[in-house]
Amino acid sequence: IHGFITAELQNINSQRITAVRQIGALVALEFSSAKNLQGFAPFAQQNGAWLRPIGNVLYLMPAYVISQAQIAQLFKVITLWINQLDAQVE
Repeated sequence: IHGFITAELQNINSQRITAVRQIGALVALEFSSAKNLQGFAPFAQQNGAWLRPIGNVLYLMPAYVISQAQIAQLFKVITLWINQLDAQVE
């Protein structure tokens, strides 16, 4: 799990993310502002993922039985969200 998540993290790139922390399968993506994650939970659910941020941090703590396809889906949802944010004019 750790190696696959690490590989997926290499594809996450946005100036809105100020820090990425990982210990094993646990990941924390810290955004510059909690405003960047407003509306993320319903967006994730609509796209097939159960992810909820806490403040300005998006945590992933997948079960050890998660498949690589499911991990890829989580990161697909995160990437879609980031792309949507980056497309907005501030």
